[in-house]
Amino acid sequence: MDYPENILGGGRPQTSRLEAGRFKQLASIPSKIPRRLRLALIFGGFLLCLGALAWLAYKTSQKINLDELNPYNFLWALLAGIGYFVLIACGWIALSGQQDVKRAFSNWSRTQALHFVPGGILTPASRAYTLNANKSKRIWSVVIETLLETSLAASVAGLAMSVTDSRYYALIGLVSVVIVVILINLKSKTTISSRSVVIATLWLFAGRCSYCLAIFFGQLSIGPNSVSFWDITFVSALSWLAGYVAIFSPGGIGVREVVYAKLLSSGKYGLHLSTSIASAGALAGRLALSLAELIVLVCTGTYSKELPSTPEPVQGQQA
Repeated sequence: MDYPENILGGGRPQTSRLEAGRFKQLASIPSKIPRRLRLALIFGGFLLCLGALAWLAYKTSQKINLDELNPYNFLWALLAGIGYFVLIACGWIALSGQQDVKRAFSNWSRTQALHFVPGGILTPASRAYTLNANKSKRIWSVVIETLLETSLAASVAGLAMSVTDSRYYALIGLVSVVIVVILINLKSKTTISSRSVVIATLWLFAGRCSYCLAIFFGQLSIGPNSVSFWDITFVSALSWLAGYVAIFSPGGIGVREVVYAKLLSSGKYGLHLSTSIASAGALAGRLALSLAELIVLVCTGTYSKELPSTPEPVQGQQA
């Protein structure tokens, strides 16, 4: 199998072998750590993630009047939140082509909880590290996941706005289509198959819809009952995107809630909610998603089976 340096006609065999050797040495580092210490580090990181999520859920609940919370709508928000995390995890597994689904899901849930660390780099970096693949596929997998998630959020926001406002907003929905077409045409470079990209896009789109449902029911649990589903979908998708790109904010905390409340209280989208009601709805959605992520992490994060790392292929080897 020819690799990029062969196809492009550049690169020297000796250099390629040296790079492959260095990568193999780096990949072998975890295996040199005693097994008990590795398990202790995994378990310790797992507990830290659980603690962070539990703390976030507790602090968020303190800012909401729980006596006024509609339990049925909040339960739907929680279930939709669980669906969101399960669906986007399936998107990652489909994109990266992992065969051991249980292990892949466990690794995903543990790395997902790291998004509370400011900077936004620890989650994709650790997620790439867990892949049993060469360096190129590791990097491209997290890059493509980011492109798909952000473009799908923009597309969902545009499609939702086209229902209640101008139909031309639906053109924003083409952003994801363009991204997918580009990625399919770059499959020889990314080493990610067209089928994997398409299936991952469908999973991630379903996950984005489930996220919007969680925020919608979170708002309903606070009130009023007359909120527009399409307006909430637009605002929740846009506020998620704002929080995602705000790398200074761990997990988008604060940014998403502020953008969400500002948009809904502006009156421009036909809701005319007060700032207090919109803010309470944002916090109810955050609480539901935090609890959902905690549940997913508890149910899946304890699986710790390890597979040997795959070193980057040396030039001239056959796949």
